[in-house]
Amino acid sequence: MSKVLVYVDDAKDDLFLFSAACRLAHMRSRLVQIHGGSQAIRYLDRRDIYADRDQFPDPDIILVDVKMPEVDGFEVLQHLRSDPARVAWPVGLLTSSDWPNDIEQARRLGATWYFRKPPDMKYMIEFAATLDACMEQAPAACEAAARLSIFSRG
Repeated sequence: MSKVLVYVDDAKDDLFLFSAACRLAHMRSRLVQIHGGSQAIRYLDRRDIYADRDQFPDPDIILVDVKMPEVDGFEVLQHLRSDPARVAWPVGLLTSSDWPNDIEQARRLGATWYFRKPPDMKYMIEFAATLDACMEQAPAACEAAARLSIFSRG
């Protein structure tokens, strides 16, 4: 069974661009895109239409945008970290925010990584390829993903 990357964002353009980057990176993992934080919580909790585990598998990595209306990325992260069965799941916040308070809150809530959204498609493709390799258990790729995180810089 292929690995699963769940990407949560409220911006349809960002969902489209990330999907395109994954295709261009020839990502082997399955990409599941979710529009907004409240949908993400329903998916992760297997509620409503997301009850079928075969159709909606657990993620190997979760990427969540920080700035979303209603339920933001921090709330999704906090929801995951409050469940002992999911506390160790790798969660990266993928955002355009480099505001120190956001970075500190991500650390405090237990984010695995804090990524700045890549500035162009070339970097987005490299980012997607790095995450794909990390999910395929390539230690060097996981180390590369960690180096891309703002957490590694401070």
